[in-house]
Amino acid sequence: MDVTKPAAGQEWILVGSSPGATMFPRIREQYSDAVTITTNMGYTLFGEKPPDVYFFCDLLDLIPERMDTDDSRGSRRFFESRDASKQLKEQGCHVIGHIRNNEIRLQWGLEWFNEMIIAEVGGWRPWKFIPGKYTAARLSGLFCLQYAINNGATHVHLVGCEGYAASGHHFDTDVDSAEAIEENLTADFIGPFTQAVVKACPKVEFTFYGNLEYAIHGDNVEKVFAFPTAEAIVAEDTPRLHP
Repeated sequence: MDVTKPAAGQEWILVGSSPGATMFPRIREQYSDAVTITTNMGYTLFGEKPPDVYFFCDLLDLIPERMDTDDSRGSRRFFESRDASKQLKEQGCHVIGHIRNNEIRLQWGLEWFNEMIIAEVGGWRPWKFIPGKYTAARLSGLFCLQYAINNGATHVHLVGCEGYAASGHHFDTDVDSAEAIEENLTADFIGPFTQAVVKACPKVEFTFYGNLEYAIHGDNVEKVFAFPTAEAIVAEDTPRLHP
């Protein structure tokens, strides 16, 4: 397995799957030298220039045997992401994952990862993040956040990381968030773990884009509202991206 790291950088952009992820092209224009990391279908927002790092599915060991014949949305997206991550690697992207079972990696044709990360810190309530280590935080976006910190980030821009909203939570589909909300993924995982990372890294700056579904605070936190539409620009109170 190739464990060559991507070029280290202080500025990172984390692209999640929430509706606000569509702001990414504008943010990349402003921070063109930033290291980029994404997961799930976030790679579709990158155009001809692939992300520097792609995190592929942290729950592969929970995939049922029927996955190879199941025609559900989750199954289709799994295989789409798997095939896309192979292409991303060929384009120079550093593909990482969180799987410790070699048999499962081979079963799903995933033996070609550049790097496998291991969660050394478990448990939650209260969540804990130790810089240099990985916490088993369940959600792939939270692994991306840890990876950026553990690879030298001093400023992380989080776009498409608003959490799960009742109106829908993926930028590429209008599917509702009922299951995610029922599981309290935002309240139990995204909000408190992100806050734990912010608190554990006081010298790292965090800029959150979009309307967050969770509270986050700290002297090292900045919040930027969504880009205005052309129609909304006429409104005097329309929030703008900082220059």
